Amino acid sequence: MTMSIAAALLFLGTLGILALGGWVSRYAFPSMALLPGVLLILIGVELRPRFGRVNRTLWTVNRADAPGLFALLDRTAEAAGVRPPQIVQVDTVFTASITVVGIRRRRVLLLGPPLWASLPPQQRVAVLGHEFGHFRNGDPRRGLLVQPAYRTLATLADLFRPYGRHEFRGPVGFLVNLVLGVLSGLALAGQIALTAIGQREVQRAEYLADEIAARVAGSVAIIGALKTALLKDVLVPSLARVARAGESGPAWLAAAEHSRAAMAGDLPARSQLSVRDEASLFADHPPTGLRIRMLEARPAYAAKAVLTEAEAARIDEELKPFYERCRRDLAHSNF
Repeated sequence: MTMSIAAALLFLGTLGILALGGWVSRYAFPSMALLPGVLLILIGVELRPRFGRVNRTLWTVNRADAPGLFALLDRTAEAAGVRPPQIVQVDTVFTASITVVGIRRRRVLLLGPPLWASLPPQQRVAVLGHEFGHFRNGDPRRGLLVQPAYRTLATLADLFRPYGRHEFRGPVGFLVNLVLGVLSGLALAGQIALTAIGQREVQRAEYLADEIAARVAGSVAIIGALKTALLKDVLVPSLARVARAGESGPAWLAAAEHSRAAMAGDLPARSQLSVRDEASLFADHPPTGLRIRMLEARPAYAAKAVLTEAEAARIDEELKPFYERCRRDLAHSNF
């Protein structure tokens, strides 16, 4: 609620800048007032809400080419009580995420094959359940007003920043740089304050998304997926070695299972360490260790949506072309 109010105020402020610029431009037209009026209009245009767009540099998965994957997305979304994503994209990252873009608020799911292929079937459902949970948990980052508000003050701070793009010279330039620096600093301070206010709601949304994932895929599955996240620094180099050997898909899962078994004794220490290292007011996610503790302290849920080994194998076959593209990138990485 706090973020929604702040976002509405920023939106009204942008409209106010545009309106003031228009009024100043028309005042005693034509006159010298036209210059500051046009400047205000340009600032208002630069601060206009941006609702994001589909990243065309990523690979897109079509429903016709991956019916098994989309059937899983449909039933997982139904179990979570939300609409499934309209667009599914693939990147080389060891993660999964979801976003909303455009005025039409199209839902985009991003899957990283290194993470997806390294998870056993039910943990894949848990990852999807967590991401879909963000559609019904009040996550402020995906709101129509709040999403662009996160960038407004940062844009203003960069616009006024006197160094780099438009540094002025001479005595007058020193005064201009000083004024611009103060304005940029105020905007940056506002951005920091806005982030500090909003991140509490953002982190709360992560806990709620975990709860939804537990109800959808089962508590054991989401806890297992979070423990896999604790081993990212071990798993990614392991997957890269397999990729250099020319293998992907099932070989990634086998390598990940071996790493999970070898590192099982280190998981409690890694979980505790994450509480210390990942705790931050400005972090998007709460510490992974705290998320695991929260789930373990709650009643255990059985799975509503289940992915069998055979279904997972069919999905892997559908994603094989994307696995191969990712394998080539991962093979040439520095891991």
